[in-house]
Amino acid sequence: MLQIKIPKKNKPVPGTQFSLRPAIGPTYEVFYFYLKGGLTLAHLKNIRVEVRGKPIWSLKDGAQLQAINKFYKRPLSERSDVLPFWFYRPELNEIAERRNFALGTFDVDTLAIVMDIDESAPEGCDIEIKARTTAPQRIGVITKIKQYPQTFAQGGEQDIADIPRRDAAIVGMHLQTPHVSAMKLEMDNMKVVEGSKTELHDAYSEWVAPQTGFSHMSFVGRGTQYDALLTEGVTDFRLTIDLAQAATFPLVVEYFDSFAGL
Repeated sequence: MLQIKIPKKNKPVPGTQFSLRPAIGPTYEVFYFYLKGGLTLAHLKNIRVEVRGKPIWSLKDGAQLQAINKFYKRPLSERSDVLPFWFYRPELNEIAERRNFALGTFDVDTLAIVMDIDESAPEGCDIEIKARTTAPQRIGVITKIKQYPQTFAQGGEQDIADIPRRDAAIVGMHLQTPHVSAMKLEMDNMKVVEGSKTELHDAYSEWVAPQTGFSHMSFVGRGTQYDALLTEGVTDFRLTIDLAQAATFPLVVEYFDSFAGL
């Protein structure tokens, strides 16, 4: 295991896009983005991790990514001056499972981490990037993070029946809104999860920490990858939520998937 500095071609500039292109070859377990000169998590917008030009992670901003880190009680998630990009999953019980999701680049042409720097960021701000790496390996099963905007013109019971899957296993779903009071998940008319937000968060509290302003549905709450929800062959995948009022919010879905999948 190595800890290395990742060189960047230029400094972040307010109102522009910042991109990082790490070297191809190593297996990346985690990137640490150290924020300098008054730069904050909220200044990092529209974050994407792209492999061969294909986004495998899409996030609203740095604060959203750090909230997911906090949900899993990951190291450094309470810090505001550093944003970790965890591919290795430290919350899992077995080290073999943790390492299983590290990002191998041995057979990858390009890797990029791209984000917009908000125009309100201070002039002269900067980012220093470090990475923890291991020996080269091929890209295999990886975590994918996808963002699906939701808009509902009124409260009450609402269905979300168009969540993409393509046979990927679902790790968790994070609805970034305080207005959900209950959730139900059905697969081909069979109830898989049902309960109030409080009840569901209580059910996951053994291993994760629900975040203020989010409603979570977790499938790895016991610390093993093998609890992820398999969706292969499922025709109807339906999340039903009870909303206290009209709401617009992002639905963040985590998957275990091959690169060729979603």
